[in-house]
This record gives sequence, structure tokens and C-alpha cells, in this order.
Amino acid sequence: MPKVFGGSVVTILGLVFIGQAAVQAGIIGSVMSIVISVTALTSFIFPSYDFQQLIRYCGIPILFFAGLFGFMGIIVVLMFGLTHLISLRSFGVPYFSPVSPARKEGWKDVFIRAPWWAMDTRSPGLDITNQDRAGSVNKANSPKIGEKDHE
Repeated sequence: MPKVFGGSVVTILGLVFIGQAAVQAGIIGSVMSIVISVTALTSFIFPSYDFQQLIRYCGIPILFFAGLFGFMGIIVVLMFGLTHLISLRSFGVPYFSPVSPARKEGWKDVFIRAPWWAMDTRSPGLDITNQDRAGSVNKANSPKIGEKDHE
């Protein structure tokens, strides 16, 4: 293993042994020990330390409200987080555009990608005057599909 992970592996093995002892002593349940172990192992998924810290700090309120109110506390905290994300703007454009605010014209490329010929306008969330995409052609003067362009 790389040198960076050497200390982490020893720490995780130590925590597994301490967790096993805590389960046998009846201090915590076996399910809680498994959840903590999986959480510790999945922390290696994120390569950026800053992103790991962000996930950890966002998890603290979820853990607190889950302890106070159970599953309903988790739902409430996640709803507040989603509400915050929806209210954000990046360069004047809503962060979740075109999903929120919902605009039918912008949904061509959200969940299922529409064919390129159907996406001839820009997303309606952009406050610009020219709504035509780059490379789109005028439909009135363009030949139909299968029609030959004779000169």
C-alpha cells in the first residue's frame, strides 16, 4: 500500500478491534458498528481532502437531527439543503436551471438527451437575447431530412 494510506489502515484495523470489543460488551449494536466501518471505508472514495471535509461537515447536522428526530430529522435537513441549493445562482443563472424554475423548453437535455437537431435553442434560464444555439440553421431555409440540396 502507498505510504499515505499506511497510517489510515492501522487506524481502521484498530477501530475494528475496538468496535468488536464494544459490541461484545454491549455498549453499541452490531449494526452501528457495521455502519461506522462502511462510512470509514467509503471516505477513501473522494480524492480531494477539501471535498472529504465538506461531506463531513454536512454530515454533522444530519447526524444531530437524526439523533433528535430519527428519519424525519434526516428528511427535514435534506429538504433544507435542497432548498438552499435551489436558491443559489451562478453568474446570474439558477444553479438547478432548467429543473428549477421548471421550464419545458429546457428539459430537452436534462434526464434524457434529445437529438441534436431538436435542440436548436439555448436553455431558457440564460437571460440573453439571442436564443439560437451556435451552429443552428434557420429552419425556414434549411432542407428537410432526406431532401437533396440541388444547386
